[in-house]
Amino acid sequence: MNYISMVIKTLTNIRDFFTELKHSIALHVFLIFITLWTRFVFLGYSDYQGDEIKALFRPLPTQTTWNFLLEQKKGPLQFLITALMQPFSNDYLNNFVVRLPFAIAGVLAVFYFYKLINLHFGRKIALYSSIFFSLNGFLIAFSRIVQYQVFTILLSTIALYLFSKALFDETWKFKGWYFGAFYWALAALAHYDAIFVSPFVIYIFVAWFKKYSHIPLQKRIFTIFTAASITLGILALFFVPYLLSLGQVQVSYWMNRIEGDNGKISDSLQLFRVYNPLYVYIVYLGLIGLSFFNIRKNWVIFAWVLVPLYFMEFFVSIPGTHIYTYLIPLCVLCAFGLHTAESLALQTFPIINTKKIFDIFLAIFFLWLFLLMHTVFIDHTTEYPWNHKKFLMWEMVRPDTSYNLSLFGFPYYRHWEEIAIYLKQAGVVRVSSNERKPITRFYLNDFIRDGDRADAFIYIYNPQSFNYMIDKDKSYYWVHVKKYLPDYVINDGDVKRAKIYNMPAGNLDKLKFLGY
Repeated sequence: MNYISMVIKTLTNIRDFFTELKHSIALHVFLIFITLWTRFVFLGYSDYQGDEIKALFRPLPTQTTWNFLLEQKKGPLQFLITALMQPFSNDYLNNFVVRLPFAIAGVLAVFYFYKLINLHFGRKIALYSSIFFSLNGFLIAFSRIVQYQVFTILLSTIALYLFSKALFDETWKFKGWYFGAFYWALAALAHYDAIFVSPFVIYIFVAWFKKYSHIPLQKRIFTIFTAASITLGILALFFVPYLLSLGQVQVSYWMNRIEGDNGKISDSLQLFRVYNPLYVYIVYLGLIGLSFFNIRKNWVIFAWVLVPLYFMEFFVSIPGTHIYTYLIPLCVLCAFGLHTAESLALQTFPIINTKKIFDIFLAIFFLWLFLLMHTVFIDHTTEYPWNHKKFLMWEMVRPDTSYNLSLFGFPYYRHWEEIAIYLKQAGVVRVSSNERKPITRFYLNDFIRDGDRADAFIYIYNPQSFNYMIDKDKSYYWVHVKKYLPDYVINDGDVKRAKIYNMPAGNLDKLKFLGY
C-alpha cells in the first residue's frame, strides 16, 4: 500500500513539474513577445519629443567634440551614441535609425534584469518582476526615445548582475567586481542616476565579504579597492575636467530641478498615471502592500526603493521621470506581492483547480496590461496623452497640464518634413510657431525663427508645448483680427495636424497704432 502511495505521489509530482514547466515556458514566450513588441513596433513613427533633440550630437562649427561634451547638462554617453548613428540616419532625420540603439538597450535591460533577479530570488520572482519591468510605461517610453535613461538602466543592471555573479559564482568572485565596476562607471557616464543602485551594491558587498571569509582579508580588501578604483578612475577621466569647466547653465539647470520651476506643481503619482493610466497604480499599491509578507526575504529591495524615493520626493522639487530610479525595484516588490497573492489563494481555497483559476486570472491581467501599453505607446489612431483615448470599456483622460509633466515616448507626428517642403516652395524665409523652440529649430533649420517679422506662421494642433494660443503680434493679427484662412492644411484623415498662414511683410507698428 505504501509502495502504491509512493508511486502515485511520484507521478503527481512529475505531472505538477511538467504543468509548471509548461506555464513557465508560456510566460517566458509572453515576456519575449511583449518586450520586442513594445520596443520596436512603430519605433520611427513619432517626431522627436521632450529632450530627444538635446541628446543629438550637434556641436557648433567652433566647438570641438570634447568642448561640446563638457558644456552639456548630462553625461557624455548619449551624445557618443547619437554621433555614431548620425552617418546612418540622414543627419538624424531617420528617427527609427537614431532610436534603434536605445530600443535594443531597452530589450537587453529586460534580459539582464531577469538574470539579476533570478540569481537572488529564483525564476518565478524573476519572471513576474521582468513582466512588470517590461510593461512599465516609463521603461517602454525610455526604450522608444533618444535619451540616456535606458542606457543608465541597462548598464546599472549589468553592473548589479556582474557583482551578483561575484557573490554566487566562485569562478567570478574576483572578476565579477572588476567587470561590474567598469559597467557601473559607464552607467554613471550616461547619467548620475546610476548612483541609486548603491543600496543593492552595498548588500552584495557585505554578503560577498561574509561568504568568502576564508579568503585572506587583505586580498578581499584589495579586490574591492581595485574595483572602486576602476569605477572612480573612469569617471575621473570625464568628470574632473567637467567640474573644472562647470558653467552657469549646468548649475542653473540643477538648481531648477531642486528648487522648482516657475511655481508649477510636481506630482509623481500624477506623472506615473500618465504613463501607466487607469488602474495600474492601484494594482502596484496592492501588490507592494502584499510584498510586506516577504520582507525578511526582500528587505534589500525595500532599501533599494527607499534611497531614491527619499531623494526624489523630499530633496528634489521636480523629480520628473527620474522616479524610474525607484520604480524599477518596485517591479520586484510587485512580483513578491503577486507571489504572495498566489500563495494566499492556494491556502485559502485548497481545491484542485485553485492554481489553474489563479493562472487564468494572471493571464487575463498581464494581457490587459499589455493591451493597455499597446494602446498608450503603439497605437496612434488617437494620440494619447494629447487627447482622450478609449481603451476597451474605459477612457484614458488627457492629463492636467498645470502639472509639471515630462512627456515623451508617446505616439506623436506632425509632418514637419512636409511643412518644411511647403515653406521652401512658398519662398518663406522667416517663420514662427506655437510649437516648442527646439523642435522648430531642428525641423526648420533652414529658416529664421522670428515671431514679429515672420513670413509664415505654423499652427500645430496638440503641440508638445501645450501652447494652444497664438500669442505673437503679427500672427495674432493675421489669424484673429483679419481672420485669414490658412494657406496650407495638413490632416491625417479627419484629424487635424497643422495649418500654415503665409504672412507677407507689413508694418506691424502701424497695425499696433491702429489698435489691432
